[in-house]
Amino acid sequence: MPWNEKVLDNLEQIYWSPDKIGLKPIKRQPTPDGAGFFVPKERLAGGKSLYSRGQAYAEWRPAITKKEELLNQVLEIALAIAPSSFVANVFFAPLGIRPAGRIRTIGREVGERHSEFAPRQFTQHDGLYVSDNAIVMMEMKLKARTSIEQYLKYCTLAALEEMVGGKKDHVGMIYLVPIGAVSRTRKDLWLDDPEAMDQIWNDPAAYTDKSPLLRLLANHPEQIRNVGERLVLQIITWDDFLRAMLETRDDAAAAGNETLENLMQGMIAQIEATPDCGLRHADESK
Repeated sequence: MPWNEKVLDNLEQIYWSPDKIGLKPIKRQPTPDGAGFFVPKERLAGGKSLYSRGQAYAEWRPAITKKEELLNQVLEIALAIAPSSFVANVFFAPLGIRPAGRIRTIGREVGERHSEFAPRQFTQHDGLYVSDNAIVMMEMKLKARTSIEQYLKYCTLAALEEMVGGKKDHVGMIYLVPIGAVSRTRKDLWLDDPEAMDQIWNDPAAYTDKSPLLRLLANHPEQIRNVGERLVLQIITWDDFLRAMLETRDDAAAAGNETLENLMQGMIAQIEATPDCGLRHADESK
């Protein structure tokens, strides 16, 4: 069993024991006529919500296995463990960037890291990878489309990272999309119209109505614009990503590196279990 299944096993424990994440049972009380039940008003005080399981377990597990949320969790864990050489190969190399030193993967801790300049969350990034000389970001897409607003969020994220950790020689961004979404993504980001892309920086606030982002655009316009002018952006596909993992897995197996082989196999299994990745090729070694 590849290790990605263990992530699902952990979620299964929460499914059966929601008290482990702070959810408390509410004892139902019969109505005076005995025809039904009611929830005591005080248990919903303060804007609390009431939830019930929408699916039986037999339906829930196979459904969540295919969802983007589980894929995101598996990749977040794996890429934080993966060696710098792998991250450099899949995310830095397509941008023409050679990272200096080790690559640090920054996840949800970015909120605290950038809190001096961004006390409120303004985006939820999929990947933020920082080396001594470069910042590279990754946004994974399945069915959802991107937008100029999302592009501005990533420019802002990189600007904040430079304000905290120092300016870098290189700033890049990778969009990871299904093969069939490449042209659509290029259109959404205006990549085939450089003049239109330049117009964004005349009035970036025109492309969002989100108050946390608007505040950052107003407070740090030069730093964010500077990132936008330097940022190199490329689109790769889930098939590209899969090929890199298959090659790394096979090389690791040949070298007797069981840990790296297992790490890659878990990512491969989860991507192949997610139909919206739109893969044209699969692991032929099965």
